[in-house]
Amino acid sequence: MLRYGLVGALLLGSASFGAQGTFIVQMTGPQEVPGPGDPDGTGSGTISLNDVSGVISWNFTYANIDPPTLMHIHTGASGVQGGILINLGVTTTGGLGTLINSTTHGNLAQVTSVLNNPLGFYVNIHNGPFGGGAIRGQIGSQRTYVVNMTGAQEVPGPGDPDGTASGTISLNDVTGLVSWNFIYANIDPPTLMHIHTGAAGVQGGILINLGVATTGGPGTLINSTTHGNLAQVTSVLNNPMGFYVNIHNGPFGGGAVRGQISCDMDADCDDGLFCTGTETCNTTTDECEPGTPPCGPEGCIEDQDKCPTLSVGGVAVLVTLLTGMGAAVIRRRKP
Repeated sequence: MLRYGLVGALLLGSASFGAQGTFIVQMTGPQEVPGPGDPDGTGSGTISLNDVSGVISWNFTYANIDPPTLMHIHTGASGVQGGILINLGVTTTGGLGTLINSTTHGNLAQVTSVLNNPLGFYVNIHNGPFGGGAIRGQIGSQRTYVVNMTGAQEVPGPGDPDGTASGTISLNDVTGLVSWNFIYANIDPPTLMHIHTGAAGVQGGILINLGVATTGGPGTLINSTTHGNLAQVTSVLNNPMGFYVNIHNGPFGGGAVRGQISCDMDADCDDGLFCTGTETCNTTTDECEPGTPPCGPEGCIEDQDKCPTLSVGGVAVLVTLLTGMGAAVIRRRKP
């Protein structure tokens, strides 16, 4: 029988153990599997999920389909038919052609599963003529990231010591559309720009050529391209911080300025390890924040996802720290 004792000040209301993410969803009839969906039907908007409160909210508009009768989050990667995970319903707080509402979902583990792997789930809108689904779109099929580039980040370097560039890049692995909006300063005119494979501090190969044509004025790189290899776009969406943008020019052929593609939700920062705690994305700095190790100075057992058991006065105890709370829970087992 387990008995629980509390050491330290415990303020449950101040703790946060989960994550929240907001995702763009673009729905079309041709994405329906096995289909057919409504051939000219469309829907787009955002869906937000929070696995602490269970609140799910959405804001969609749709066109060229009959009135929706059902809407769900389904399990399934792009091109795969899957079962219903979460019922969203079709009641709207907006006008015609909208689906705007929220719900509190009781199964937090299901919400977490979506946050941990958004591209493994999709939103499906059903109606009378298309009972199996009129339009469908993967969750997180388009995301926008901040990129801050400097010469000091070039590997092996050197990059331009006072060169800078910053802005955003958006990727969509349904359409293949990649678009960007950067400004740069203190570098010679760019000659090449790419997305490269590689974590911070690691040199990697070119993944996607962006080019340097701009629709803006001097000092800008603003444009878009449709990339034919959707799997490559998906790889960036699945692990954005494993890729970087690099701008090259004449004096710095290997790269004048470079910047990692940032995080935009907690799942981007998760290292998959128990003993390092829960990493989070700081949406102010667009950088990952380290987690608080769950175990005390006695160590941590990574391959078992637990803290070691100690013996105190003949009683087996297990001491773990509550993440972000500075308290410890002692679980006692009778000898």
